[in-house]
Amino acid sequence: MSRPQKLPPWRIAADTGGTFTDCHALDPQGGESRCKVLSTGHLRASLVRRMGFVVRVAGLPALPESFLVGFKVQ
Repeated sequence: MSRPQKLPPWRIAADTGGTFTDCHALDPQGGESRCKVLSTGHLRASLVRRMGFVVRVAGLPALPESFLVGFKVQ
């Protein structure tokens, strides 16, 4: 009976910046995953206008399109 081949471990890297943290992962099969997340759990901005569930804010850094979809404003 042969022993199962041991896969290499995941390789994960993160580069934390002032606003975003860039993440890169290489899985054991060689597949790559990348993502960009906020470096902090807080966004500092000012509410400009609210219309139902849609809000307009000022003072945010440039964000990818639809980045804040699903976030809650408190």
